[in-house]
Order: sequence, then structure tokens, then C-alpha cells
Amino acid sequence: VQVAMNIFSKYRFFPKFFGTPEQVHRLIQFLSKVQAGYHRENHYHNHIHAADVLQTVHWMINKSGIANKITDTDCLGILLAAIVHDYDHPGVNNAFLVNTRDDIALHFNDQSV
Repeated sequence: VQVAMNIFSKYRFFPKFFGTPEQVHRLIQFLSKVQAGYHRENHYHNHIHAADVLQTVHWMINKSGIANKITDTDCLGILLAAIVHDYDHPGVNNAFLVNTRDDIALHFNDQSV
């Protein structure tokens, strides 16, 4: 949560997207729920990985010069995608889920689990 709030501040997303205390509160609630959806027992795809990817994407946006070519809305979307990219990741790959007949593999008919 703190990494996202600091990076969002650097982009001056406050107050453009989160201008009221209620909007900031809802953002913090959202980020907290996303963080809770990253399983601590997952040794790689956990909330620390999400923060690392967010920081890396932030660095890439700035070092590549793309920040000057995209809108603030696009930038916010890219950063949010970095935050949620492995949300609820089970810590195993598709083949494992298919071979163990996991519910998610069955739900998606073994396609792009």
C-alpha cells in the first residue's frame, strides 16, 4: 500500500484522480484488499513481488520516456495493472493445476489457467 501511495504521489495523481479524503480512503481500502489477495505463503508471487513489479514499471515509465507520451489515465492504468498482475496467484503453474485437476483448471477447461 505504501509503495503505491508514494509512487502515485510522484505522478501527482492526488488530487487529479483521488481528490477527496473519501476517494483516498477508498484507494487505500482497494490497495489493502489487493495486498491481502497476495498469499504470504507464496514464496515468489506475494505482495513483495507486486511492490517490486510496481517499482520496476514506475522506473521503466520514467527511464523510457514514455511518461511524456501517455496520458495520466494511461499511466494510472499501467501502474494498477502492475499492482494486480499476480493477484490470488496460487504459486503453481498451469500444468500443475491441470494435472491435479484443480477447480480453476476445470473451470477454464484447462485453457490458460
